[in-house]
Amino acid sequence: MPPGGSGLGGCPRRPPSLAGPLPPPPPPPLLPLLLLLLLLLLGAAEGARVSSSLSTTHHVHHFHSKHGTVPIAINRMPFLTRGGHAGTTYIFGKGGALITYTWPPNDRPSTRMDRLAVGFSTHQRSAVLVRVDSASGLGDYLQLHIDQGTVGVIFNVGTDDITIDEPNAIVSDGKYHVVRFTRSGGNATLQVDSWPVNERYPAGRQLTIFNSQAAIKIGGRDQGRPFQGQVSGLYYNGLKVLALAAESDPNVRTEGHLRLVGEGPSVLLSAETTATTLLADMATTIMETTTTMATTTTRRGRSPTLRDSTTQNTDDLLVASAECPSDDEDLEECEPSTGGESRPCHPDFLSTFP
Repeated sequence: MPPGGSGLGGCPRRPPSLAGPLPPPPPPPLLPLLLLLLLLLLGAAEGARVSSSLSTTHHVHHFHSKHGTVPIAINRMPFLTRGGHAGTTYIFGKGGALITYTWPPNDRPSTRMDRLAVGFSTHQRSAVLVRVDSASGLGDYLQLHIDQGTVGVIFNVGTDDITIDEPNAIVSDGKYHVVRFTRSGGNATLQVDSWPVNERYPAGRQLTIFNSQAAIKIGGRDQGRPFQGQVSGLYYNGLKVLALAAESDPNVRTEGHLRLVGEGPSVLLSAETTATTLLADMATTIMETTTTMATTTTRRGRSPTLRDSTTQNTDDLLVASAECPSDDEDLEECEPSTGGESRPCHPDFLSTFP
């Protein structure tokens, strides 16, 4: 039969190319689906980022409250002060060391109120941190020390040794601690970190003036109880003693195993400790500012420009050192002496703690 002819019954033959099953229909286009999926993913990621940024504080707080306090490395300044002079830190080595600030003989202050603040860390259970002594022969002094792992202060301004301590706060644990001490006459307060403030009101009449302060000594080496550890941002009546030592002030002498490490301790602090010490720092800043103004204005015989803003006359805080060379100034009126301006010592001054 010729090609292209009819088959049986005259039906045309199917061409060979059309034999077999029909091809499947083409798949739907994937590009629109991929674009839609990509847009959905980008939207979800942006929403998660915004949600995270809005709730970071909450998540951190929840993490700490659920799993306990987690130490964080922080390099902080123990006291927040003006002018960038804050938190100078020294490490006192195993062999003992001493930093001594000496007032010039004609500029020794005599005070009715003293304020001391310091940050430190140590593992020692017994050491002397700071001691302030009067001129030779007077016997007035103030000492901040560690005894059996707790902080205490002892001072004498002419009557008896007066002590105050904080038995609940263990400071020989290697953690960073802040101590604040204030004396007003024979009365005193002491606070360690965020523990409640301890108050001391000794019975009987007390002499009130710390006469002719001659030297501040940090480190305890001269007392046979050397401190080992780090000390930061020490302030006494407005004097930044460690900062002066770092600046090689001519009134400061250093000796022993001592190393300057910078503007604040590099220690591990918990979030809770950080919060409490920051609150303590703000209180210390106010304390340091007030004391600086009282010291600098009264010692030089000038009236402070902000006298009306203070709650107590600055003459009641500091007495010129040339006025009263002995403890009798608390019992009878002071007599003027050479080199000093005559000014009464307020024998009826009430030693009430602010």
